[in-house]
Amino acid sequence: MNGLVAWIFAEYALLAMVVPGLTMLRRTVRGKLALAVGLPAAASLPLVAAARLQVLLFLGTPGEAVAFVVAAQALALGFAAALCGASALLSRRWPVGGPAAVTVAALLVLASPAWGDVVLLVRSEPVMLAGQKWLVAANPLFSVSEAGGFDWTHAAAMYNLSTRIGEDLTYAPVSWRVLAAVYGGAGLAMAVLSALVRQKGRPAEYLLSPGERL
Repeated sequence: MNGLVAWIFAEYALLAMVVPGLTMLRRTVRGKLALAVGLPAAASLPLVAAARLQVLLFLGTPGEAVAFVVAAQALALGFAAALCGASALLSRRWPVGGPAAVTVAALLVLASPAWGDVVLLVRSEPVMLAGQKWLVAANPLFSVSEAGGFDWTHAAAMYNLSTRIGEDLTYAPVSWRVLAAVYGGAGLAMAVLSALVRQKGRPAEYLLSPGERL
């Protein structure tokens, strides 16, 4: 794995671990979203600069590296929005447990190569095939790999230690544009819904005047 891809992969893991917790620091949905998308947005400029200057090794031209960073960061914004929306919605009922559950779920999604071959144990072929499809489709790291032309199944450090995806399970990632739109749209929908939910005796957020917001 080259340095630039490794940094991008690490960023997604960091988002999964940090974003749900950050939503607990702001009460309003706008504040939560600003914190969530602020992380990948802030990381974009130095990553583009590193790619342009070839500071991080990338197997391609500087232009290809920059295009890869743009794609990966656009998807990271959608991923962060989804994490934020889900955390905001679940925290209305479970202030701490909701964000914690989102972190666990997000890490499981990102780590699907390590445990995904359990779908081979499913006896129903239609269910198994659907599981194979969604196992890859939901994981943004597969889409990032495709955007960068990185075939992670040939990376011994990852493939040999983790998974049968690409060998016994179908490896067909979703386009980063589609996945970014799906994650971003789902995140915004959940964020809006969380703003309308009444929280333990308080009026719904949209009923609060600006002076009443915490």
